[in-house]
Amino acid sequence: ARYYALMLVVIGAMNGLSLSENLLYLYAFWLACGIASFSLIAFHKKDPVARAAARKAYLITLVSDLCLLAGIVSLYFATNPRTFDIHVIVEAARSGAVPASRLVFPAFAVLIGAMGRSAQAPLHVWLPGAMEAPSSASALIDAAATLNGGVVLLVHLYGAFHAVPHWAAGVTWVGSVTLLWGALAAMRTHDLKKMLGYSTMSQLGYMFLATGTGSILAGQFHMVSHAVFKSLLFLGAGAVVHESGTRDMDLLSGAGKKMPLTRRMFMLGVMGLSGIPLTSGFFSKDMVFSGALHTHAYLALAAAVLGAALTFTYSWRAYLRVFTGELSNALSDAREVPKSMAWPMGVLGIGTLCSWLL
Repeated sequence: ARYYALMLVVIGAMNGLSLSENLLYLYAFWLACGIASFSLIAFHKKDPVARAAARKAYLITLVSDLCLLAGIVSLYFATNPRTFDIHVIVEAARSGAVPASRLVFPAFAVLIGAMGRSAQAPLHVWLPGAMEAPSSASALIDAAATLNGGVVLLVHLYGAFHAVPHWAAGVTWVGSVTLLWGALAAMRTHDLKKMLGYSTMSQLGYMFLATGTGSILAGQFHMVSHAVFKSLLFLGAGAVVHESGTRDMDLLSGAGKKMPLTRRMFMLGVMGLSGIPLTSGFFSKDMVFSGALHTHAYLALAAAVLGAALTFTYSWRAYLRVFTGELSNALSDAREVPKSMAWPMGVLGIGTLCSWLL
């Protein structure tokens, strides 16, 4: 009951955050989402590792949340008439009623708030510990909901801040550095879920890059694509961890022999993540590249392409290590997942192939 109550709080808070037209309401939902996520990371209350990871996530995101609050308050005082209404603020900035010089502090304070929530470098250090949450919570928190909050916030306020000197370039470079940093970290880790966590950090970097270059549709497209295929990967990884009792890829091999359906679903997720043609990840990532190319952000484009190559490498390496080869001792008693776990993976697998049609 506690688990599903927290999951529903995350879903409700993210809906509220996405739909709010008032910055105070948005901030309230932002905090609710953070508190529920902290509680899910520490869901196994008797595990000291989970408790420590939750404390770390709370303290780091608290700093970024306070920066966001400072940005919202300063934005309120910068506008005339004073308001928290997002549409009024954006129109005032676009019309020149609020000069760009008065928006410098709120713009960068909001950026720091978004960086903390979306695990952008260097405020990403809490993310690996978040993998202590149950796998279905990881799918929701890291892939489909909470970590996207920073991107949603920047999209809401892009119209107000894009003319602030160096702000858009700052967002672009935060995304570029993070997508490379996350991909390199994913290459080095042997923990299956942490690899997916670092991958999430990297893919969120693509969304920041798209937002910074003004490709708002590309960022939102990749957000939806990523939510589908990364949730599928987290659920597939959770199924393997459930059957083996370990997340260490050095101890896992041959899972496909005992779990053929999970193997196929995980492979579809890897195809989406690595951008195999005709999957949703291929089209959304291509649109991010296109946005960087059209705005002449060539260095950011080069970083994005290099990150895509690294993503292809670590994702397929993980698939081959876990699902092919000789059957490991950890999986000797493994069984295929029941229907209650198979159906969600099947739906997400179809979405990985077809969601781009929307």
